[in-house]
Amino acid sequence: MSGQAIAVLLGSAGSFEIGGTRLPDVPVGIFDMHAMAGLGDVAGFLSLTCFRTIPVTVDYAAGLLVLEDEASLAQRAAAGTPVAVQVGVDGCSTDLKLGLELPGGRPVSVEVDTGSEVLILDEDCARDAGIDLHGPGVRTVAANDETGREVVRYFTDLRGDVTVSGSPAAHVTDPPVMVQKIIYDGLAGVRFLRNFTTTYDLARSRMIFAIPADQVTS
Repeated sequence: MSGQAIAVLLGSAGSFEIGGTRLPDVPVGIFDMHAMAGLGDVAGFLSLTCFRTIPVTVDYAAGLLVLEDEASLAQRAAAGTPVAVQVGVDGCSTDLKLGLELPGGRPVSVEVDTGSEVLILDEDCARDAGIDLHGPGVRTVAANDETGREVVRYFTDLRGDVTVSGSPAAHVTDPPVMVQKIIYDGLAGVRFLRNFTTTYDLARSRMIFAIPADQVTS
């Protein structure tokens, strides 16, 4: 997210099965998971590339990954709010950009990143959202990122609502944020996404956001 190049060995799995669905000729990246903190017990990651043609729902409340068919996808769309997203395809890489509105109304385009924890904002976007990086309540951390590059990160709570563009009901109030100089407006991490049931329908360039039943107010 900070723009430097990395090198990864690439290969291909003859097939891969998930939830009874077999995916043929799956491209794979190969690297030492044990070299990264906290990943020693993780065998691998499923990326959006696996779901370019298969709609998939992440139900955080139930702890489920659901592969959708046309009928179930239509039910998801009727029960939630479909929003347009930008799908980027570059060889075996797939990325997803989602529109958000920050407190104060500034629209931003963030990368959907379920591998990140908190909502991440670029320094310029954070200032526009009213964050004083050197003010009270901001924790500053100097660290090395996953590539060894030195970075400065700021941690605080963003005051106000962060809303999914096109879905006013899909918002999070006072979310924790990390601020860093990055090449995107921001990244939507899992602490933002887990407030919703999210469906990824890449073939139609959309996500569907639904409010979990225990969070719906009358």
